[in-house]
Amino acid sequence: MLNAAIIGLGRWGRILVDAVQTEGTPRGGALRVSTLVTRTVSDEVKAYAARQKLRLATLDEALADRTLGAILLATPHSQHGAQILAGARAGKHVFCEKPVTLTRAEIDAGIEACRRAGVVLAAGFNRRFMPAGRALRAAARDGRLGQILHLEGHASSPSGFGFAPGSWRLSGTESPAGSMGAMGIHMIDQLIWINGPISAVACQSLRQALTVPLDDTTSMLLRFRNGSTATFSTLAATARCWQLRVLGTKGWAQLRDDTRVETVPLQGAPTSEGFEPADLERAELEAFAAACAGTAAYPVPLDEVANGVSTWEAIARSAARDGAWTVVA
Repeated sequence: MLNAAIIGLGRWGRILVDAVQTEGTPRGGALRVSTLVTRTVSDEVKAYAARQKLRLATLDEALADRTLGAILLATPHSQHGAQILAGARAGKHVFCEKPVTLTRAEIDAGIEACRRAGVVLAAGFNRRFMPAGRALRAAARDGRLGQILHLEGHASSPSGFGFAPGSWRLSGTESPAGSMGAMGIHMIDQLIWINGPISAVACQSLRQALTVPLDDTTSMLLRFRNGSTATFSTLAATARCWQLRVLGTKGWAQLRDDTRVETVPLQGAPTSEGFEPADLERAELEAFAAACAGTAAYPVPLDEVANGVSTWEAIARSAARDGAWTVVA
């Protein structure tokens, strides 16, 4: 069983720990979290650590602990690059929440450091483990939709209304282009997973409704290396909406709100298939443990992760240039 430390205990750090154990007891035989590294040690944090049987430690102590095989990063985006390098130097496998880094230079350095150290670097794109998403990708890849011409994505929520002034997520450095860091980066990963690398973007990002300093309306056009195109919007000030449609010469298929794939062929009757919700965080962490054990490759290739980071960089540059087309490095 892989023994790991959680680095960062915000909302998502707790979700990761709770996905694999209950009151310190692992939910399976793949992974357990035994150590907690967090900047703020409040009474609430101490109570959570006691409930989940987590030992409090500094990052240096966790990296030096030979009983720990991995670190799980749930820290602010700007810290990931340095923490990945530190994990690699310490010989720890690294699971990193999205976005893995803010720049292509950082992700390239992290990939190379982990390769040299012989450790796994895994990106926390939990939606790759969603059964409905896999069904949509299969429809796009097996010829049912014909030649893929265009994709349409939408990822929105009211999350912007919940940010308190001073939250690190409101930093222009941590969250360029509105809710791209919180939600949109997931859709970028889905587009790459389904249709291949993105080559250029044009983005506009506006603040219309929020009182906190975060753009609430971000929309973009994208081009893929294979010649097809996409449109995508992510909003931080409306009701939750997650939709992804793939359109081809033989019809289109759409993922709607995680559990249903609707298909409309050029000929024949439309179909609609439902899927049971999955425990995505447990699935991704168990896949990470399997990769660390050498029994299976982690199913998010690092070249796709790097293309996603480059795309986000290009989106931010395009938004700053009033929507100018920007090449993805």
